[in-house]
Amino acid sequence: MISCIKNNPIKSVLAIFLTAILSLNYLGFCFGQNRFLSNEEKRDLVIEYVIKGEKANLEYFRHVKAMAKSDKYRLYAEQNLGNEPIPYRDIEEFLALNPNCCQVTLNYITTGYEANPISCWERLTGWSAIVGIRYVSRYRDNKGIAQVKKIEIFPSISNCGELIWELV
Repeated sequence: MISCIKNNPIKSVLAIFLTAILSLNYLGFCFGQNRFLSNEEKRDLVIEYVIKGEKANLEYFRHVKAMAKSDKYRLYAEQNLGNEPIPYRDIEEFLALNPNCCQVTLNYITTGYEANPISCWERLTGWSAIVGIRYVSRYRDNKGIAQVKKIEIFPSISNCGELIWELV
């Protein structure tokens, strides 16, 4: 195979180009932004996802509670509604209330077992890391008393910061 490439300069250049692209992908380079994302940026992207999700859950909770009591959908929705979430204001509050919450790694060890590590193939095709987040989810119970529940998520993240939820 090497002799096939050695005798053809076009194939040699193509092989070098492909090797360079795959190597940059493996190392975590984001071609869309022409840069590497820092571990802090990866962590913040996942935290922002958590905050947006909690805010959306609060909006849905308020929407259901604002419906007319006679509305059939409200009765159905309330059965599956759960408690009123208390979302974090921003990333700074999240980090202040959850110190040492986050780990950016290729092989995340979760409570009780080890998550699947990111394989060589996944790194070559643009997966960057696993971002493990352990935090407290805050909510109000039926009596309006603030409660907390420990949550752990560990999505994979692409080189450009897209969340990949295969590992959840």
